[in-house]
Amino acid sequence: MTYNLVQAALARRHAGRLDEAIALLEAAAAVDGSLYNGLGSMLHERGNSRLGCGDVAGAGDDFRRAVAFSPADSWSAFNLGIVEERLGRRDEAEAAYRVAIERDPLLAHAWNNLLLIEKTRGHVDEALRAGRRAQAAEPSFYEALVNLGDLTAAAGRVGEAVRLLRRCSALRPDAWEALVGRGLAHAMGGEIEAALAALHQAIALNPSARMAWNDLSTAAPSSSEAIIALQRAHALAPDDAVVHSNLIFSLTYVAEAGDMRPEIEARRWGARHAPPRPSPDFANSPDPERRLRVAYLSADFRSHPVAYSVQALFSGHSRDQVEVIAYSATPTPDGVSRTLAKTVDVWRDVAGRTEAEIADLLRRDGVDILAVVAGHAGANPLKVAGFRPAPVQLSMYDVTTSGVAAMDAWLTDPVLHPAATAERFVETLVYVPCFCVHLPPDDAPAPQRQAGGPPVFGSFSNPIKLSPALLDAWRRILDAAPGSTIVLKYKNRFGSPLIQAPIRAALGDRARFASGDRGRSDHLALWNEVDVALDSYPFNGSTTTFEALWMGVPVVTLAGAHFVSRISASFLAQVGLSDLVTRDLDAYVDRAVALAGDRARLAALRAGLRTRVAASPLCDAKTHAQALEAAYRGLWRAWCARS
Repeated sequence: MTYNLVQAALARRHAGRLDEAIALLEAAAAVDGSLYNGLGSMLHERGNSRLGCGDVAGAGDDFRRAVAFSPADSWSAFNLGIVEERLGRRDEAEAAYRVAIERDPLLAHAWNNLLLIEKTRGHVDEALRAGRRAQAAEPSFYEALVNLGDLTAAAGRVGEAVRLLRRCSALRPDAWEALVGRGLAHAMGGEIEAALAALHQAIALNPSARMAWNDLSTAAPSSSEAIIALQRAHALAPDDAVVHSNLIFSLTYVAEAGDMRPEIEARRWGARHAPPRPSPDFANSPDPERRLRVAYLSADFRSHPVAYSVQALFSGHSRDQVEVIAYSATPTPDGVSRTLAKTVDVWRDVAGRTEAEIADLLRRDGVDILAVVAGHAGANPLKVAGFRPAPVQLSMYDVTTSGVAAMDAWLTDPVLHPAATAERFVETLVYVPCFCVHLPPDDAPAPQRQAGGPPVFGSFSNPIKLSPALLDAWRRILDAAPGSTIVLKYKNRFGSPLIQAPIRAALGDRARFASGDRGRSDHLALWNEVDVALDSYPFNGSTTTFEALWMGVPVVTLAGAHFVSRISASFLAQVGLSDLVTRDLDAYVDRAVALAGDRARLAALRAGLRTRVAASPLCDAKTHAQALEAAYRGLWRAWCARS
């Protein structure tokens, strides 16, 4: 009887009647367990057919049964992982891939998919291990090599990443993906010419590759070139919120951009990516005086300037007033991430989750106040605010308005936005005495600059911030201060001849370029060679300004009409140096020259400025946190009154 069932099943299978074949073979296997492997093979075949027809759930049922019936079948487990990913069940997908790998440790495709899952979770070390296993199992597996190369670059191993991605290009000379990854890796390593060559080659192969255009902006030697690249990327992918945010950020590097001003483009961003939605009903108790659950959401809770500011803030919060919850969307957590996790009440790793999933988690956690940190910078999940997951939502440390209709407030201070500010926000401006606090670097050397000799100016800003008008002002400063020079440093960017060229054209051999991505202590020590820091414009320094002041170096700045051009003015006001804030380029030149010639004042600042900064609101985390808590409380009371 069993023999007849098997023969009938095979006949049905050859006739294309797979459902009938499986039913017959199931009956046979119930009598003779040795037939389950064959049943698993048929289920695998039907699962593939269903998957090809779009029946994802049905395919999952077949693959799941095939895995159970065939203990050696690795491909059904692998395909089950694909189905689980399509259904949004990442944990179940990982489990399926691990079953596939257990059955066949050389199944490179399963290792590659595991790499991608671990990467989205921010588990970099685990992802790298999976990528290396995929590479070892199948050295010519192009997609796995690209993924491993991109991940290796993100982990900061630039040289290794470039080598891996060159191998990818050797495998497929006509493929563009590896060239994009290599371009980004070269840019991270300061090899701007090589980065541009790789990215332009990728664009030649695929002019519609939006990520090639997006990454071209990271290697662009000028703000105008970065904007052009991002406009192209945005045109190719108008629904890509991160690319659109990158365009907004790039617009802050230019003083005027017509209808492409950052705040106008941010409103377009909000209308497209976070349109107004009906306000949901909240289960939060509308008690105006109770302890509040405050959430901070960012992809920059890692070794990043934002992290150093929020670390001080987190530690300054009064836990009897607020419960602090950090939602970290960083795909590459590090030691700073682990330190931050110790300073909050609850740490949520949300890397790899969709904005809707993060919003659901915020609602389930009963968050009262959501602060989205630096929303338009990098890959921060600003779209979460559009879902209105919290009764009160505010933007913190962003470069302009979020543009999100559901965002209630934007934190600022009286210097950044005076009463007559021309900058327009969808949010209500909420004022605190000091915009942000900084964590004093514990590895900073002591300030020490020997008196005598011609003055040395310095700028450690991103070269993309250096406009032709600013370079001309620097030329005038150097001309007016005989024998003076200027030291330029930003990571490893100034090692590029392409970056150096316009600066040399404007300043000649009076410009000295410091290259190499030094550790923070060595980077800060370079300020000891500088007498006066020259701020960038129209995008001022932020961390750069604080570090200069911490090292006893005064900063001359030009304050404009927008937030990004008033950051240094805000910092200088907090340490009693508002006389170094100027209103036009002529005054900027005159102030820098006069300060460089005032040796007595420079010596006094070198000796005492760090103490002044340490005692200022810039480093008073407790007072700053109390000011924010008061602002939060006011916003919360207003919501309670409306509820």
